[in-house]
Amino acid sequence: YLAVPITWRGTTTGVLEVAIPPRERSFGDDDQRLLSLFASQAAIALENANLYRMMAEDQRRTEAMLFSITDGVIAVNNEARIILVNSAAERILNLPPFPYIEQRHVKEVIRVPDLANLFLRSLNSGREMAEEIRLEGPERKILEVETSLIEAEPGKSLGIIAIIRDVTTLRELEQAKSDFVSTVSHELRTPLTSIKAYTATLRRRDVNFDEETRQQFLGVIEEETDRLTRLISDLLDMSRIESGRMELKKRDFDLVKLAEIVVGKMESQSARHELVLIPECESAKVHADPDKIEQVLVNLLDNAIKYSPQGGEVEVNIGRHRHMIRCSVTDHGVGIPAEHLPHIFEKFHRVDNRSTREVYGTGLGLYVSKSIVEAHGGNIWVESEPGKGSTFHFTLPLLQEREGGIKEPDPEADINVVEDHD
Repeated sequence: YLAVPITWRGTTTGVLEVAIPPRERSFGDDDQRLLSLFASQAAIALENANLYRMMAEDQRRTEAMLFSITDGVIAVNNEARIILVNSAAERILNLPPFPYIEQRHVKEVIRVPDLANLFLRSLNSGREMAEEIRLEGPERKILEVETSLIEAEPGKSLGIIAIIRDVTTLRELEQAKSDFVSTVSHELRTPLTSIKAYTATLRRRDVNFDEETRQQFLGVIEEETDRLTRLISDLLDMSRIESGRMELKKRDFDLVKLAEIVVGKMESQSARHELVLIPECESAKVHADPDKIEQVLVNLLDNAIKYSPQGGEVEVNIGRHRHMIRCSVTDHGVGIPAEHLPHIFEKFHRVDNRSTREVYGTGLGLYVSKSIVEAHGGNIWVESEPGKGSTFHFTLPLLQEREGGIKEPDPEADINVVEDHD
């Protein structure tokens, strides 16, 4: 029996043992030296296996991280041949799976000339680069690309690696924000300009206005003031909605009676339109915030008037549908193209075509209206056909009285509800 330790860099990692029947022969010094030599080779082999295992684990961790991040990653060697592509890059650039494009030239794989040329320029110059690249085609993506050198040691490059971010949504939001600021500035300035002009005219001492003219001017001032008030209200509500601070002051009221008041107020906005209220039930009692529901009605009627520039009837139908009260506002105007319908209640969304381009608005009214209706446990939707008009519907839970109080749906978690029993 002979045993020698397997030692690597002063640490024993195992034992190499050899046994033979004692009758055959005994182990000598030569046997021990030979076994020690084998033990040294075994130590090297075990260490190499351990290093290989650690490297494989590191590679798996690195690949797992690369393939889990949302940014695209592409690496090429000094011959501009693909050596790494993660799944995000495959998705962003619509590339085949990595095994099918490994070791192929970057220009064969990447069909975006600006992006392929960025790889080559970064390789040839040996410099890191960053550019924003716009893709042509139906998706029209905007990519932010940064290249870095892959250096085994200082001054010795093995290729480059590029981080590719799809910033399309971010750029669209930035553009929407810019458009919104521009639109709000215009929308604030327009009524203020009218108010100032008519006020200055009425204050002139060198002109004697008759009562009819004075009332006409004062009517314009009142309309523009209401328009300004609605704009500011929508802006404030947008802020409250996004911060979860919108407060509902609920009480019992009849939606038909509220609609009568709103229709009466809105009738003066356009001489070309006739606002018609059609109650389909005797009573439409709800437990809601009347000021917020009035804001929804005003927004829908204001849209109906604006988007039917030729005039005509605007109908407000109120009726019951099971346990809900349904209110519908119908115009016979320009209508909404089908591609805009899924986005019509999104913040800042506006239908931009030849017939609506001159219509003022911030794109907030329907977004705020949707938030208000849903905070009350209702729904809002639209039916429209270009050239024939639109109908906006919203529902509110019907007031159901019972012993011990009012039965109503639970409000949304981020809405503060204040019961007003005055």
